[in-house]
Amino acid sequence: MIAGDPSAIAIESGLTHWYADRGQLGMGFFLIHLGGKTYGVREPEATLLACSFDAVDHRLAHRGSHVAPFGATATAEEIASAWLRANFEETEPNERFFGMTAVELTDLMAEREIVWAPDGDEAFDDGSFVLHFDLGSKVRLIGFKNRDDTLAATLTDVSMEAEEFYEVLRSWKEGFESEWESRRSP
Repeated sequence: MIAGDPSAIAIESGLTHWYADRGQLGMGFFLIHLGGKTYGVREPEATLLACSFDAVDHRLAHRGSHVAPFGATATAEEIASAWLRANFEETEPNERFFGMTAVELTDLMAEREIVWAPDGDEAFDDGSFVLHFDLGSKVRLIGFKNRDDTLAATLTDVSMEAEEFYEVLRSWKEGFESEWESRRSP
């Protein structure tokens, strides 16, 4: 199932095995498409889908709260590089990222739930990250992968109307729920 336009923003999932337990939902895959690039693992048993479903549901419920002071002004490469460095590399005590220490940056991004993916499960074991910034009536999404190749090869920066973005989330959520529910009925 896919909701949205992969050349802009889309969510795609495949439900391989269905589980009645709401805490698992099913086994399959969950992908985020941004600007024609795909983030996530496309394998029939890549992940349990509950974390990805809950992440989408949570974003819908907390619309407008994914805000950072640098979200509209810094380049995608600056943001992705800062996030990777602050999280995965040793930083100097006086090193600053948008005026913050590494700890302050990671804390702010956690508090504001800027990191959409990974979402807590194996769906993004390909090294994918998708960052989500609410910018008033717009949304900015930055996708990239933490791999040995260059960041630029995997980097995507997509901005769109907030209504369009949240409609893609709502459409995928309702479509997935319908698919999951249909497997519950004999």
